[in-house]
Amino acid sequence: MKQAYLIGIYTLLLGVFILSCNKKDDYMDYTPGKGAPTITSIHTFNQVNYNDTTITEHTSYDSAGNATSYTDTTIGNTIVPLDSATSYGNLGNYYVIHGTNLGSATGVYFNGTQAYFNRAMGTDETIIVQIPSKTPYRKPLAVDSVTVTSLYGKASYHFTVLAPAPTINATDGVSNYNFKNGSIDTIYGVGLASTNKVFIRGIGSSAASKGLMDEVSVVSVNDSVMVVKFPDSKITQGNMVFAYTQTDGTKDTAVSSTVFNNTDRAYQIFANDNTQNGWGSWSWDGAGGITNEYFKSGTKSFYMFFAGGGWKVDGFRTGSGSASEGLAYSTDWQYLSFWIKGGNVAQTLYINWGDAGLGQNALNDITVAANKWQFFKIAIPTLKWNTTSTAWGDNKSAFLNTVGFFMKSNDEDETLYIDDLMLLK
Repeated sequence: MKQAYLIGIYTLLLGVFILSCNKKDDYMDYTPGKGAPTITSIHTFNQVNYNDTTITEHTSYDSAGNATSYTDTTIGNTIVPLDSATSYGNLGNYYVIHGTNLGSATGVYFNGTQAYFNRAMGTDETIIVQIPSKTPYRKPLAVDSVTVTSLYGKASYHFTVLAPAPTINATDGVSNYNFKNGSIDTIYGVGLASTNKVFIRGIGSSAASKGLMDEVSVVSVNDSVMVVKFPDSKITQGNMVFAYTQTDGTKDTAVSSTVFNNTDRAYQIFANDNTQNGWGSWSWDGAGGITNEYFKSGTKSFYMFFAGGGWKVDGFRTGSGSASEGLAYSTDWQYLSFWIKGGNVAQTLYINWGDAGLGQNALNDITVAANKWQFFKIAIPTLKWNTTSTAWGDNKSAFLNTVGFFMKSNDEDETLYIDDLMLLK
């Protein structure tokens, strides 16, 4: 009886194993071929082509009939029809490999980089696969080949992975968001080696910059790092425009989403290693001033000391502090921007903004990260004026003469550093 029981168990397990093998083929709805794989063609699979450029000419006329023209270049995405045969592709896009004996594939490689694929999504004649984002697209690593390996051999097919359009990294993509005549900036991104020329183009939302464009000098470049030198420019805020050559030899342009700010054309409070335009230090205890210990631009910054366990305001005022002194309101002023280096721990600072002098105003809060430079660009209409819930635009007759930073109840002594504090048009 015991022997018969064991035989029954073994028979059941064998049956389950056989069924599982059969169900595998049933699940894929095909039986993989046992010959060497072949590749006959590659087709798009709901592919998106990035960086299609649209150039629009705009012309406006003033009251005297004088015409002003500017060119607006926009980048859009185009969906390529499903199942278009192709010999090249973009990083991150999906493609369908056609051939024979593909159902037993164990790997797919673009220029030697392994790509993920799900056998259950294909057939013995097709593999659906995505080009990995880290696939090399420049020689010598780019060998212009896709390879399928299987249990019974391998097959290769000529296929070019296109270089991406020059793109600045969304995070930590530049060494400085500010520029001035002759300043050097380092840009980090992808596809930069395709660049032929670089321009700074005024953003359309800035009346002072719209329609302006200046060439930027390229000091050095590889595919992930570019060093540039900025010209003397009237642009206050601008995007970078890359004129580049695609892998197939065609010319195109790409516009960065990153905005660069011109220190030379800004209203400076602290910039170029000093206070400017009549502004000066306005500290309760005088424990603040100019230092060369840390800086973001030039060789100096302004430091602010906040003693632990207390309430402290440090910052800047202009003139004697009279309400009749300072910067007059204009809708042209769009942003307050600055670099700030944090202290030992992350802290909340409150920006004193107005004409009432420095005070314990717990408004306009920002979080300053510990021990690193951080860039802030704050829309002026969002800043609360003095201790009110209104903005500067609601107090148009008032002059801006106070820009300070209030820290309350910090547990330990903190020293923070400010650089390139300015208003932008």
